[in-house]
Amino acid sequence: DSEHENIVRNCHINNAFFSALEINNSTVQVIGNYIYNNAGSTAGAALDLTNVDDEEVLIHNNIFAHNTNNGMVGTLSFTSSTPIFTNNIVVYNSGTTGGAVSLKSSSDVNILNNTFADNSGSNGTFFIFSSNPNFKNCIIYDTVENIFNEISGEAVIVYTCISGGHSGLGNIDEDPMFALPSSEFWALWYLQENSPCID
Repeated sequence: DSEHENIVRNCHINNAFFSALEINNSTVQVIGNYIYNNAGSTAGAALDLTNVDDEEVLIHNNIFAHNTNNGMVGTLSFTSSTPIFTNNIVVYNSGTTGGAVSLKSSSDVNILNNTFADNSGSNGTFFIFSSNPNFKNCIIYDTVENIFNEISGEAVIVYTCISGGHSGLGNIDEDPMFALPSSEFWALWYLQENSPCID
């Protein structure tokens, strides 16, 4: 809850027991971090955003991995927030309501060029409540039965590789061919040269 132009860059953040980062009505750039092995119950274990818009918060080029949540929200929780969320890798996270992301209360986030893989949630990967997020140029490679848990609101998905397929312009359902996917620290999530997701 700061009026300063805050920057969190090139950090490793782990072993938090509420939220690794909690941003409330602040201006923050979160760039190039590795946020992993954090736990939560009532808030996003890795990142919890409340009351921010796309002129205030940039979340770019981070890795969110092995975060867990045993409460009602996802590992990344957006409430009344529309941050810029681009080029992030979100892998091997788990939660009860949503394994990867919870979007609530008009969190109409533009989710661009992100990779989501091997996340697990008893009610899907994404928990959507009173929000209409937009996914474009993403990879969503999860094995959960219901990737989008849309309680109210609807995700718009285009030009995205998504397990099981999804209606929408340019969407595909193919193996993205990650270079070296793994649950280990050294995993490589960039794409092999002949990946169907390139271009």
